[in-house]
Amino acid sequence: MRSNKYRLPFLTVLLGTFLFFGNSAEAQIQFSQQAGGFGFYGGLTLSQLEQPIDLGQPETKIPYLKGFEAGVKSEVYRTKWMRGNVMLGYAQMGANEWVEMEGAWQPTTIDLQQIKFALNPFIFKAGGDFFHGYVGGGGYGSFMINQEISGPIPQENYWKDASELTKYDFGLDLLAGIHVWNFDIEFHAQYGMNELGIRPDGSIAKQQFYSITLSYLYVNQHLTIKSCRDHR
Repeated sequence: MRSNKYRLPFLTVLLGTFLFFGNSAEAQIQFSQQAGGFGFYGGLTLSQLEQPIDLGQPETKIPYLKGFEAGVKSEVYRTKWMRGNVMLGYAQMGANEWVEMEGAWQPTTIDLQQIKFALNPFIFKAGGDFFHGYVGGGGYGSFMINQEISGPIPQENYWKDASELTKYDFGLDLLAGIHVWNFDIEFHAQYGMNELGIRPDGSIAKQQFYSITLSYLYVNQHLTIKSCRDHR
């Protein structure tokens, strides 16, 4: 005869699950009334292609390429403790590098114009809808639309076995920010995973990208707690 030892705990869990998911009057997605905002962002960037060179002299340290980014941003959800967003825009990335020629280090500037898409679903926040801080991240992908190289080596000869960098890149997008009213002030750190190209010295280029952006989001008044109820 089968034992009834675990039947009562099992029925209790089953009943609790049914009440939680099956009761349409109680089960609901706890979205904020300000979730789903859509707007624009823009900001300043610093980036490089991870050239591993430092001879201990100021003139050979690798400076960052300064640029900007701008685009559109949409919040995909916002709850009491979390939020998520997507971003699509134009970004200027690249690097200020050094090339050794005839026993001397010569400066080279690599300017990359890219279309970038970022999805950040894991953002943890602390505070209310009007003001809160947040930290989290996700991933990004980018597609190069133009490349300009200025230096002692012609652009078509800079990258080994190719005339330009690999057009596609993807990687991690880490962020921290402050939300005030409809504004987001964010700091992003993005690390590319793709091997973009090989330099004349044999080193591999990978993207490192940092930015600080300001966003304004128009609040979607139609996405409220009431409209997100589970009506099953």
